[in-house]
This record gives sequence, C-alpha cells and structure tokens, in this order.
Amino acid sequence: MDREYAHSNKSTLFRRLSSSSCAYLATAVVATWSAWVPAAIISDSHPATARVLQYVGGGALFAVTVIFVLLASPSSRTGYSARLTRLRFGMRPWIMIVAIPFAVTGLSVLIDLALGNRAATGPFLRQAAAPGQLAAMAAFLLFFGPLPEELSWRGFGLPLLRTRMGPLPATLVLASVWIVWHLPLFWLSGSYQSKLGVFTPGFWLYLVAAFSTTFLYTWIWEATRSTIAAIILHFMVNFSGEFLDPSLRADAVRTALYAIIACLLAVMWIRDTRYRRHANGSSA
Repeated sequence: MDREYAHSNKSTLFRRLSSSSCAYLATAVVATWSAWVPAAIISDSHPATARVLQYVGGGALFAVTVIFVLLASPSSRTGYSARLTRLRFGMRPWIMIVAIPFAVTGLSVLIDLALGNRAATGPFLRQAAAPGQLAAMAAFLLFFGPLPEELSWRGFGLPLLRTRMGPLPATLVLASVWIVWHLPLFWLSGSYQSKLGVFTPGFWLYLVAAFSTTFLYTWIWEATRSTIAAIILHFMVNFSGEFLDPSLRADAVRTALYAIIACLLAVMWIRDTRYRRHANGSSA
C-alpha cells in the first residue's frame, strides 16, 4: 500500500513538473547551456570537440521536450501529437508563411540598393547560380535550427504558456527565454552568432530580430495550431536571410520591419484582450 502511495505521489509530482512552464523553460536552457558553455570555453583550443558539443546542446533542447511530453498528462501528449501532424489550415496561412519572410528580406535589400549599395543583389545572384549548394544550405538550415527548436518552443513551450496567459505575455516570456538560450553561441568560435561578434551592431540586430520574429511565430501558431507551420515559417525566415544575404544596413532595415510587425501584432492582441473583457463584462 505504501509503495502504491509513493508511486502515486511520484506520478503526481512528475505531472505537475511537466505542466509547469517555468520548470520546462528553465530545464531547456540549463540542458542546452550545459553543452554550449563548455563548447564556448574550448572552441578556440579544441574546435572539433566544441562543434560536437554545439550539436549536443541543440539536441538537448529536444531531449528535454521529449521527456516533458512523456511525463505530461495523456491529453497533453495527444495535443502535442495533434499539433505535430496538423497540416490542413487553409491557404491563407501557407501564403503568409512563404510571403512574409521573403517580402521583408527582399524589401530590405531593395531599400539598401536604393540607398546606393550597388552590390546588394550580388549574394542573391551567386546563390541562384549554384542550386546544389543552395539545396545543401536549405537542408542544413532546416535540420539544425527550425526543426529541433520548433518541436520544442512552439510545439510544447508556447502551448504550455498559453494555458496560463494570453498570446502577448506568452510571447514576451518565450522571446526573452529564446534570446537567453542563444547567448553562449556568441562566444562559441565557428558558430553563426560568433561571426557577428559580441556587443557589435550585428549582435544587437540579431537579438532584436530574434525577439521580434517570436511574435510572428506565435501569430502563425495561433492561426493554425500547427507545429509544422511554425517549423516552416522559422525555416523561411532563416532561408530568406541566407538566400538574399542582406548587408548590415539591409539587415538593420529587415530587423526594423520585423519589429514593426511585432508591434502591430502586440497591439492587435491587446485590443482583442480588451474586447473580450468588455464583452464578458457586458454579458455579466
């Protein structure tokens, strides 16, 4: 009897932990940092080992998610699976998923060109002329970024936050965590982030862009309730940036455009929340 009671208490404790957004987000960051911080420390002296640890850190995020999903309630596990397989959500979200990233990045490159950077279209022409390399780059971008991250952040983290708060506070929390999660990579030699430097203009642009695009990912998730949609949108944001390869000035414009979109979405969510409160108050 005592064993059954102890087992029941353990199960209850695990269920509570798996349904805690704070526990999940903290565990995800700690698990990743446990690989990325040592990798950053040894990246100059042992680059090969550091690169392995970099991939281990990325995999640790998904491993934490799998553990939390398995410990969650049956309804939570069913919800995770349903979001992972949901593809039918209308044509409009699909168009937005493809169009917005390329429109934002393309407009930033055109503005850069209009401001006098005659080489602004050079990277795009080079990429288009090498389709094999372009396909390899696309595969790398998908499997070492959007896929493991969105299976976690939008696949599990955002739905967990949304059970306790609205889309705006949930996005603010997730955006802040996402920025903190990425930080060790700026000190890890060989990573994309390390090439931007620390406390440089590229550093700040990256952080602002990451924070801003989180609003876009929440918006598409709210519209589709699909993890696949979030994965593809994240991929398109990254791919459009690599394909068109904007200069620093164009990247600043791109980041500003994403920030404007984030502000518009925040205003929309605030208005929706006020409307629902007003409607509930009126009906009461």
